[in-house]
Amino acid sequence: MVNTRLEAQRQTIRHYWLNSINSAKEIQKKTGIPLRTIERNLKKLRETVWAQAHLNDN
Repeated sequence: MVNTRLEAQRQTIRHYWLNSINSAKEIQKKTGIPLRTIERNLKKLRETVWAQAHLNDN
């Protein structure tokens, strides 16, 4: 079962990502979410975007 607090944090981080705020420190200042949590989630977002871009190339 997904922890609702973590899911809310993921959604918040994704919201900022989609609105071109890609700095972990900037997101942390705006939200109070722990920096490491943001860094981990941004890494996953970047990897997903990279994978999708490379899948679309083939």
